Amino acid sequence: MHAGWVPLAGRRLYCFETGKGPPVVLLHGMANAGIAWRSQVTALAGAGFRVIVPDMVAHGASDPIDRRPVTVPDLVSDLVAVLDHFGVEKADLVGVSMGGTVSLASAVEAPERVNRLVVVNAGPSTAVPEFQAMLSKWAATLRGEDGPSKLLDELWSFSVNEEFSESDEGRQTYQLWHAIAAKVDGPAMAHVVEGVAGFDITGRLPAIAAETLFLGGGADPAAAQMRALSAAPPNARYDEVPGAKHLANVDEAKAFTQRLLRFLQ
Repeated sequence: MHAGWVPLAGRRLYCFETGKGPPVVLLHGMANAGIAWRSQVTALAGAGFRVIVPDMVAHGASDPIDRRPVTVPDLVSDLVAVLDHFGVEKADLVGVSMGGTVSLASAVEAPERVNRLVVVNAGPSTAVPEFQAMLSKWAATLRGEDGPSKLLDELWSFSVNEEFSESDEGRQTYQLWHAIAAKVDGPAMAHVVEGVAGFDITGRLPAIAAETLFLGGGADPAAAQMRALSAAPPNARYDEVPGAKHLANVDEAKAFTQRLLRFLQ
């Protein structure tokens, strides 16, 4: 088990690594951090996988950034740098929300580094006008006072279901995430939120050869889109986590992890 930083050009990404076996990289969503995968880390390591969990640039404990907006291809480049740092030639990628979009983009832009894909409540495009308007609103929130904490509050009920939110685990998760958000540089995170807008590889999904699982949350609006997208890549299928909202790996962790392990094993 190891936690530390992956050096990049003038900045660092924070990563956690544990377990031995085939490598699996877990990619968190926008305005979140790798800690969101804590239930799956234990299960995957116990099942014989080497688990690598990075915090995206300007997220979690990774360094902020003050340059131009960070694009999805930039995030793919960061992922490749993480694989190089850990000496991993090819890995399974599991991504939720924006992490899922980065996973799909990686399978298109760097297919030689991708073994299998699990895409959770995510799609290949951020170019839809409604989505771009939402990202602009998030960026404005992030640039305000206590922006990351306020954005967490705004997204909480969208991210997890009510049963989880009102449980002991839900309260502990909220407290932990809020403590992380309180330390994040909001304007730096806004660079990422703005930079990922306008990305679209929908037309390139049929070129993804990797075995792919599109995993939807039964209570997430993205589920119908996920089911439809699963028809595009030749080796893809769809599964669903009943009752789960956007972060299905969090609010219905047991059911989610069962489906994840069934696919990866």
